[in-house]
Amino acid sequence: MPEKLRVGMVCAAGIGASHVMDWRYLDKQAEITAVMDVDEEMARNTAHISGGVPWTTDLDELLAREDVDAVDICSPPFAHADQVIAAAQAGKHVLCEKPFTVNLEDADRAIEACKQAGVKLMLAFPRPFSASSRRLKEMVKTEELGKPIRIYSSHHMRAEWLRKRTGWFFDPKKSGGTAIEGVIHDFHFFPWLFGPAKRIYSEAGTFIFTDRSPTLPDDQLVVLWRFQNDAIGIIDGGANQPSNFGGHMSVFFTEGGVKMERGGGFAIYRGMKEYHPVVEQVRHFGRMGDDTDIAQSPFTPTGHVGEIEHFIDCVVNDKEPETGGEDGRYALECAWAAITSFQTNEPVTLPLQKPYPRY
Repeated sequence: MPEKLRVGMVCAAGIGASHVMDWRYLDKQAEITAVMDVDEEMARNTAHISGGVPWTTDLDELLAREDVDAVDICSPPFAHADQVIAAAQAGKHVLCEKPFTVNLEDADRAIEACKQAGVKLMLAFPRPFSASSRRLKEMVKTEELGKPIRIYSSHHMRAEWLRKRTGWFFDPKKSGGTAIEGVIHDFHFFPWLFGPAKRIYSEAGTFIFTDRSPTLPDDQLVVLWRFQNDAIGIIDGGANQPSNFGGHMSVFFTEGGVKMERGGGFAIYRGMKEYHPVVEQVRHFGRMGDDTDIAQSPFTPTGHVGEIEHFIDCVVNDKEPETGGEDGRYALECAWAAITSFQTNEPVTLPLQKPYPRY
């Protein structure tokens, strides 16, 4: 393995542009050596900001390069499976942006291809790699506030997230809708924190984007969970976050609770049956392994940097990713349980059985 991990960017729009900045931040550990995007102008511009590296509009050309050890796939979800498989067959390690794929069968194909090729496969879920999430995970494990009993997340996609270059987001066959393209963060984070789901029930509908065809079947989405540990959960999701409206997550225990704000706020509330007047306000801005409580600058590393740093460590030191292919698949399975539920008006028990649902 070379001194630095050599990375090929696959699609640099949207979250891909953010990943480019994260890779540049970690330039002592890795470097972007080539860029691929089907949009020639996007490929050229991204190659420029990546240090003047070569660019192409052809995936096979990028995968054939000897100076690419791994790829960072940030393309739309309907393209993920075939690109992951092609990368694995070319012997490249894979960091794949969420969601893993749209359909479960495609996820299975991609996982198998990476196993056969002996390459690392990691899904880019940033939340587990932030300091606040690590602190919360520790509190669940140690039962610092008692037994975890309920989790709530408000996750609404902002308007600027919906302006995809080719409009694919509004076609559920390509994006999976709000549940898979956006709220997949929660479908991954809930089991990561509370363990596997026993059953899921959801309600959803098209309330805002009624003038489009195709359109989202779930621009408003509410999901109820029952976990195998008997805890319960609620996802309040949608594709309509108002301007300046911040999401948050609350976790309740038998002896208190925690509220996490998207901006890094972390409040600990003690006392459930008896009144406890003190609220412990902490701010966790760092990535995994960084216990900094105060933001040093607007560019303090977050979970996005943490996930990429973890991927580098896994490839260089032959470790298994914490958010591997099976984790990405399980998040997708939970999302499909929710979709099946609002389609049938019935709760859905996991695991799902074949034939798997699809749009």
